[in-house]
Amino acid sequence: MNQDESIITTATTEAEAVLASLGLESDGRHLRPSSGHNSSLLLPCTGEGGREFLLKYFVPPTEGKYYPAGVRIADYARREGAFYRFLDSTDPDRLILPAPKTIVLDSADPPSWILLEWIEPAAGPREESLSSYHVFDLLERLRRIPLDQLLGRRDFPLSRWDTVSYLERIRLMYEDVSERVGGERWRRTMDFFTDATRWTESRPPTVVHGDFTEQNIMVDADGAPFLVDFERIGVG
Repeated sequence: MNQDESIITTATTEAEAVLASLGLESDGRHLRPSSGHNSSLLLPCTGEGGREFLLKYFVPPTEGKYYPAGVRIADYARREGAFYRFLDSTDPDRLILPAPKTIVLDSADPPSWILLEWIEPAAGPREESLSSYHVFDLLERLRRIPLDQLLGRRDFPLSRWDTVSYLERIRLMYEDVSERVGGERWRRTMDFFTDATRWTESRPPTVVHGDFTEQNIMVDADGAPFLVDFERIGVG
């Protein structure tokens, strides 16, 4: 068993202990980690009367494990917990942004887990239920979130998604291999981000999901889209 497998096994055991403390039972399904950085686990579970929930358990930082420069793994949990608290206070019925409703949020800092309502997905392959309409609808709903209500909230380490900073990260990551990539190809890449900087510098800031991928968009049995995984939510 490698280090990552050992971490996931330990975290799963800890998550199942949380379920037991809440009087819930895992239904045996272990969904994929909710993000590419493997910072959390998703455990479907059931309670009294067969009611279904979803436990999101945040994997604790591991000593000796490499994380990218500038990444504070605990902030993933802090950020998501803070965003769900924000939704609970400003949009409890999820009319502005369709997202799972919060059942219970761990009070620790950073939170170790969040218990969410279970969204029953549409039957069939994801590509048959998810459409471009859903994608653009969710992007528009993110844009409608009032920034004045989001900024300055306590214990909410928002990610900053400005293009200049992102361009600098790209440069630092790939500058050493630019010769292997090829000068012309590297120049086209940098030109793209330069144009993106010009295009965005005059646009007003808006809420940025930070991990807006197909895996983080759910379509329920009624065809309604839901957005999940707010570990990298920010402004840009």
